Amino acid sequence: MAKSICPHGSTTTIEEVFRMCRVDSRGLPKWATPNTMHCKQLTASEADMALRNLVAYTGDGVHLTSQEVANVTNQLEGLAAYAVDDVKIAKDMTMVISNLLEARESVLIESNHNNHSSERLVELLHEYTEDVPMNTNSNATIETKNINIMVVNHSLTDNHKDFHYQPYLSHNSSFEQGGISMIVPADVMRQTKESNVRLHFIAYRTSAFFIPEAAAPEEVVLKQRVVTAEIRGKTIANLSTPIKYNVVNIENGRNHTCVYWNDTDWSTEGVYTVSTGGNKTECHTTHLTSFAILMDPVPSYELDEVHDKAMTYISYIGCAVSIFGLAVTIVTYSMFRSLNREKSSRILLNMCVSMLLMNVAFLMMAETTKSESSALCTTIAILLHYFLLTSLMWMLTEAINMYHALITVFTTYSSQFILRRCVIAWGIPLLVVAITMGVNKMDNYNSKTDFCFISHASTIAFYIALLGPACCILIINTVVFTLVARVILKPKFRGHPNGGRREKVTPTQVRGAFTVMVLLGVTWVFGPVAINESKVVFNYIFVVLNSLQGFLIFVFRCLINTEVRLSWLYLLKTGKFKRRRGPIPSTTDSSSSSKALHDSRINNCSTIDSTVDTNSPQSPRNSVQNGNGRDSNGFSEYDKNKNKQNGLGVDNFTKI
Repeated sequence: MAKSICPHGSTTTIEEVFRMCRVDSRGLPKWATPNTMHCKQLTASEADMALRNLVAYTGDGVHLTSQEVANVTNQLEGLAAYAVDDVKIAKDMTMVISNLLEARESVLIESNHNNHSSERLVELLHEYTEDVPMNTNSNATIETKNINIMVVNHSLTDNHKDFHYQPYLSHNSSFEQGGISMIVPADVMRQTKESNVRLHFIAYRTSAFFIPEAAAPEEVVLKQRVVTAEIRGKTIANLSTPIKYNVVNIENGRNHTCVYWNDTDWSTEGVYTVSTGGNKTECHTTHLTSFAILMDPVPSYELDEVHDKAMTYISYIGCAVSIFGLAVTIVTYSMFRSLNREKSSRILLNMCVSMLLMNVAFLMMAETTKSESSALCTTIAILLHYFLLTSLMWMLTEAINMYHALITVFTTYSSQFILRRCVIAWGIPLLVVAITMGVNKMDNYNSKTDFCFISHASTIAFYIALLGPACCILIINTVVFTLVARVILKPKFRGHPNGGRREKVTPTQVRGAFTVMVLLGVTWVFGPVAINESKVVFNYIFVVLNSLQGFLIFVFRCLINTEVRLSWLYLLKTGKFKRRRGPIPSTTDSSSSSKALHDSRINNCSTIDSTVDTNSPQSPRNSVQNGNGRDSNGFSEYDKNKNKQNGLGVDNFTKI
């Protein structure tokens, strides 16, 4: 048998509604019809007495339990009907709800999770503002410590001015204490095409009734003010003239963002932060609902609107240019056998494909909001998460390949080199995304913000499935970049290394190091360090370099790459694809062309053979011009050939 307090507002636990659990003819359990024989309909005076008892009962709200909050909510729902016709009952009901706002955070969260108490209490106040009878040019106001209600019949015939709402959450309070003000423009009210407009306002001293279930503890700020504004019977959205509201800043030195409540979480859609500083934040909105301001979890300096717009345009332009560059790079390295024979080129191809799809997904995200299509937004969030991880994985693969080619001395043969790395670089992110999708039934991708991306509210998923792996990869790539840069930028000697003259680092070497930095995505580290005073500078560096990463790859690996230019030149001159690296063979006649290609192959083989025997007095290792056994680019023939065997192609770094 299950029991519950009567829905008519009985204040004793003796009068209950109950129902029995029975077994039907098939032997299955079934609930019987609820028995309300012990419940009775209250008179207005009895309802008044019941509410006075509840006011006293909830007076010390901080000591209430979650079950007590749920029980009081049940009783208020039975008494709410009496509040419409009796102002005193309405004030007592509001006082009870105001007292419940002082319950502990954990109590309200638990009660709302188990019984939807907070949602039901907010709905009670909303229904009261909808149903309370009003005369023309009249208003109804209820003021308590934590809640202010104002219902206004505004005549546009007699009054053409904007309506100003500034609630008093306690008697004799100022704006700083009340903490909220709102201006509803007359143009907005005229859009209703009615002579009398009924405005509803509810102000809450705290946001305790508006805590997202997935919110992390550091994201909850109970002292934050909340204001609800509505025009009865009208859906106000996409306004040309914005509604303005100000909310006091509870904590200085924190970023504040204007938001609205969408029944389950805070969102920024249609709400704009105009300014934040001093003791208040100014917001503009194109629709009416429940508003507030939220803070970044970490204290930081806010980017103003000028910087924000500038970075948005830079991102769009950079992504578009990168998509073009990546597409050309993919076509180039796919067409020419002379380019895609090496392992590093095949890694580059996969990385470019992944980055191209990531940039496309990013532009789709930028042009799609959750309000347009929840399913589409979730799909874009999943794709962007996946291609972001695959791009990072291919950068890591590039880093490992460079490390083996330039840092380690011995290399081992690996069969199915690219296939193995494809399984890892494409497969591991797929597994991560699949697990993220499976946990919490897709809630990890149901972001409540304007952006279709993995939800920041899902803290564990965000850090484990995205930020954690990204930081690990970036740390590894940064270390590899440092080691590789030391090799590329190592000073060269003119004459004997012990007594010769050390030459300066050449621009070619610097360009090679920068190429490595681009390929490994080292510039991504500017994102996590963009905090406090450095936020503006590092954000610009991050946005510019990362949005242009694909285009820079095109510049270094295609546009100024000698082998790529030769391949395209050979194709345009002969209509044939160049299949081997090296100079373009003579085309005077077929025999001379064949001979040139044959001689080139013999020279390549003899170079590798002679390099292996490093003790031979005739080997290139012992006959190079520089006294330290290195050529003009700082690499020994042994280094070059070893790296060619690894598929890296060191000449790409020193001759691009």
